[in-house]
Amino acid sequence: MATHSPAPKKFDKKKKHLVIVILLSFIIFILLIMTALPIFINPIAGILIKKQVTSIFGDRLKMGSVRISFFTGAMVQINQIELEQAPGFGKKNLLQADSMNIRVAMIPLFHKQLVIKDISILRPVITVIQYQNGDMNLDYYLSKFTMNPHSTSASESTFMVKLNRFRLENGKIILKSYGISHNAQPTLVFNRADFILKNLVMPNPGKTITAFSGLAELGTNHPVPMRIDGTGLFGGNKISFTAKSRIANLSLADYGYLVPNSVLIVKSGRANISSDLNCHNDYLSSYHHVNIHRLQLTPRKGKTFNGTLLGAPANFIIKGIQNGNGRLNFDFTLSGPLSDLRVNAKFKVIQAVTQSLRDKLSVGKIGNATPSNTQKISSQLFKTLGRIFKYRK
Repeated sequence: MATHSPAPKKFDKKKKHLVIVILLSFIIFILLIMTALPIFINPIAGILIKKQVTSIFGDRLKMGSVRISFFTGAMVQINQIELEQAPGFGKKNLLQADSMNIRVAMIPLFHKQLVIKDISILRPVITVIQYQNGDMNLDYYLSKFTMNPHSTSASESTFMVKLNRFRLENGKIILKSYGISHNAQPTLVFNRADFILKNLVMPNPGKTITAFSGLAELGTNHPVPMRIDGTGLFGGNKISFTAKSRIANLSLADYGYLVPNSVLIVKSGRANISSDLNCHNDYLSSYHHVNIHRLQLTPRKGKTFNGTLLGAPANFIIKGIQNGNGRLNFDFTLSGPLSDLRVNAKFKVIQAVTQSLRDKLSVGKIGNATPSNTQKISSQLFKTLGRIFKYRK
């Protein structure tokens, strides 16, 4: 019987080796193209991106260099970003950041669609301003993306944003609300803020649900963690969302500036606040549970108030409605149109908290006081709290 020569096996080995060499050469060639392509694409991409964002923000958005790479998709890096405040809100910036990384689809840019796979901003500083009448600087820019009331479809809107994922990392958010505080200092400051949005479409005619979550440190003197998680419907004419939030171990003494006219101030006390928020078509319904540990009050200097209620020290009254562990627990609800809460949030919260404490006193007992005296103290406390928190528009 004839035997086969081993020569074909050698040929097969040479053939396989040749195929591997061709594949490696092709891969190297592709990598070289991907490395060199940004040299030619960067100027074009920069022009396209700047042209499109200029159509939205005008000359209020300033950008430095724009770089693009293709190793992990179309990744765009925009450096030195500054977004000016909205008209009528001062000359400082609403947003400033050293850089922003965006994974974006290039072709839709030619069709006035910004399709973003993900976007991340590292260490931004965002300044949110709200005037006493409820006007907010963010509204000016958000209106650029909401549906044009004269348009019949999303395709007729001037610009569309589809964002799969947005992340703000290690940011600082400064809130200045003239309806809450009249001082020059910021109303609230959030440091080390991490915020994530998923599936955001603006305008949003298809009613895509957006998931969001955030974690930040509230305050500067004694920063405490704050967390919020929820889902919502954004990008239309009205807002709907559900969310849960929690603030842990808040130092109440740090926020006396929010009630500058009060005759009593918080000397000490730490609060845990858990909230359930439900907003439907711009109408908010919310439930809040407050747990305060070792609350102590003291008269404010220069105020004609001796810190007593019906002759009893105010701290004695507070102690009377605390539990055996020195904790004061109460719940309150807050509801109303968002447009109204923007203007009257401070008053609404004070009113709700005062009513909750009054109800707690009405069903409780203070020290050795009789039921009738407890009711009198409850009524007196309700009036006194009104003086303590003197609301001023």
